[in-house]
Amino acid sequence: MTTKIYSLTEIERIANENYELPESVLDSIRILCNLVGYTENTPNTYINQYNMGVSATTSTSNYKQKPKEREVRERTYKKPKESKEEWKRPTFKSTVFAAVDNTQALINDIRTGLNKINETNCEEKITMFLEKIDEIRELVDFGDEIEMNEKMRQVFNTIYVVCISNKMFSKIYANVLVRISAKYEYEISRLINEKMTEYLESTRNIVDVDSNVDYDAFCEFTTRNSNRKNITSLFCEIAKTNKYEDIKIENIKSITMDLLNRVIESISTVDKQKEVEEITENIVIIFSHFEGELKPEFKPKFEMLASFKTSEKPGLSSRTKFKYMDLIGK
Repeated sequence: MTTKIYSLTEIERIANENYELPESVLDSIRILCNLVGYTENTPNTYINQYNMGVSATTSTSNYKQKPKEREVRERTYKKPKESKEEWKRPTFKSTVFAAVDNTQALINDIRTGLNKINETNCEEKITMFLEKIDEIRELVDFGDEIEMNEKMRQVFNTIYVVCISNKMFSKIYANVLVRISAKYEYEISRLINEKMTEYLESTRNIVDVDSNVDYDAFCEFTTRNSNRKNITSLFCEIAKTNKYEDIKIENIKSITMDLLNRVIESISTVDKQKEVEEITENIVIIFSHFEGELKPEFKPKFEMLASFKTSEKPGLSSRTKFKYMDLIGK
């Protein structure tokens, strides 16, 4: 196959002379047109610098469409008319937001108020707590007892956690719980009974943790012991108000009896030494509040514990023994 190269001048001359392609070339073009679906009747609408003088009308004048075909073609390619409604400003619809549950914010307000409470602002804070609790109750759908119980549990658990965080404020916190219980007796009573059970269970199976072996576990262990002592102080302060039926001096006496009996049962086991020590420290806290009321009844058992030798009772450390000696006044 021979390749011929044309200059730009030659190409322009050929175009002006209406040069026609050889028949062999045209046959090849026709074959290609058939393959792509192009027919000879398709009008030539391409205009370049060589045929720009010829109007599109002239180029298509030899092509006669049947009326039916022309109608179909116009209907196929005609741009659809724009609807008069298309460019109208869309109707604005206001966004509807779901009702916001403000419970957590109200609980946070109560927690903040408890952390800032003192003897001077105690009454003011208690009034605020009661108002916040009322708001929380109003947020709960009427008749939804399950949700109401859950929300109230969140509220009182939050209050309780703060109340056992610092034994220096046990008296103030006890006053808060007693005042709230006057209005929400059922909820507070149920909470306190649950916490009392948890408290007694927490005094069982106390195992010492070596800080050199597991420091994180030691810190958790120390925190639990500290919280237990704070709970003891809180319960004693509540009992001293004599305004809460579930925690009075009789209840404290019963708790002390239970703790002391477990000490006596455990002092023969060396592995129980830390448990005996922790229980004893809580007994000491109870007697710091109610020595006059409880000492006559419990003094004989204190004397018995103080009389044991640590060698014969491996669960009774010297430190613990001296605490009982202090309780009987030796």
